[in-house]
Amino acid sequence: MSRQQVAKRLYTEKVQPTTFFAKASRKYVHNIIICKAFASLIHEKHSDR
Repeated sequence: MSRQQVAKRLYTEKVQPTTFFAKASRKYVHNIIICKAFASLIHEKHSDR
């Protein structure tokens, strides 16, 4: 087995599972920010009346 294959296997086993949560949490936070911005726009529109 070459060094590259060993490194890829180790990455897949050890590192890749931990990156899933980081990516998922970024998407979650991004969705929250978009929803808050949309809610803010709706609130501004209704408070102008």
